[in-house]
Amino acid sequence: MERLVIAVAVAVVAVLIAGILRRRRRPPSAGPRLVVPERVERADFRGASAPWLMAVFTAHDCETCGEVWDRVRGLGSETVDAREVRYDVDPDLYERYGVDACPLVIVVDAEGTVRASHHGPVTLEELEESLRRVGAS
Repeated sequence: MERLVIAVAVAVVAVLIAGILRRRRRPPSAGPRLVVPERVERADFRGASAPWLMAVFTAHDCETCGEVWDRVRGLGSETVDAREVRYDVDPDLYERYGVDACPLVIVVDAEGTVRASHHGPVTLEELEESLRRVGAS
């Protein structure tokens, strides 16, 4: 009987300690929301005059960003303007469009509607498929 009382007391103390520790824990960081704008002002992307725009939001210290930009840059043509938006050069565009993580690729039509997007690493094939899907190639 005495052992049962001790076991119950230990269990109660353990539950109380677990409850206290749970309350003291900080909530996890929300991290990036991975925002993709629905529309953009084409004039914000200097010199973009082709019917389609592929803009890549990058950061100078992001290796993946450089790789994605190289792929997008190679897709530039008479119908697709490829533009890099670097955080260290154009932070106002990041703020204006709520971009909080990079790389972010957006495919934009002539009216400024974002028709496709990719966050993070993306292959050349995926980019080409996005252009075909929206009718840009």
